[in-house]
Amino acid sequence: MVSFLMVERSTDSQLLILLIMSKITPFIFSTIHYPPPLSLKNKTFDIIIKFFLKETTMKVLLIKDVKSLGKSGEVKDVKDGYGKNFLIGKGFAKHATPEILAQHKADEAQAAADLKSEIEVLNDMAKKLDKAEVIISKKLGQNGHLFGAITKDEIAHALLEQHKIEIDKKHITDKVAIKTIGEHDLDLKLGHGIHATLHVDVQGE
Repeated sequence: MVSFLMVERSTDSQLLILLIMSKITPFIFSTIHYPPPLSLKNKTFDIIIKFFLKETTMKVLLIKDVKSLGKSGEVKDVKDGYGKNFLIGKGFAKHATPEILAQHKADEAQAAADLKSEIEVLNDMAKKLDKAEVIISKKLGQNGHLFGAITKDEIAHALLEQHKIEIDKKHITDKVAIKTIGEHDLDLKLGHGIHATLHVDVQGE
């Protein structure tokens, strides 16, 4: 039983620590039961408090970029409280368990394979587009000029209809509208740095 003198001088947190230590470390408890000099007793309390308040670290896998810490996909050592309460709690990271790391590695491999496949498809499309020619017929006014400009929607529709190649009109990067009959070369930006040149022949009716 802890001496009355120690109970009287102890705070609630110190008493709690004493109670815990009495259960797990009989040697320390017995030492405290027979109070040593005050300076040694205070040192004992300091050691016990530091032991229980010592903050451990954990490994986390970042799933979002975190300023001053790292980028998504990186594994970092962080303090438990920061890792559990903020990074994991706010959805910035996952606990880097062997299972989580293995799944992340598999996901990265799948993403790399998907990217490779997508680039191959775009390269094949670029080759077809470079060889394709789209013919668009428009009515002319009395002065021989077009009524309005050729729209990107019209170009994409004609490409699909004539060559069975489907593109998003946003891939047509030219800012200068086609307002005259004749041949025009348009730059198409397909993604991942892949470009193609589409030949458009605008004919008057």
